[in-house]
Amino acid sequence: MCSAPLPQALRLVGEQAGKIQAQSKQAEQNIRRLEQEQRDDRLRSNPGGLI
Repeated sequence: MCSAPLPQALRLVGEQAGKIQAQSKQAEQNIRRLEQEQRDDRLRSNPGGLI
């Protein structure tokens, strides 16, 4: 945000950036899966949908 150049040692390059992107994508997929499992569990415990 300060527009100062980032030292080379702190920059992500090629494989590092790709690995972090893959981990981020996997984490997002895990979150979506867990949210779906929670919805499914709620439906199983309350099949009529009435509270």
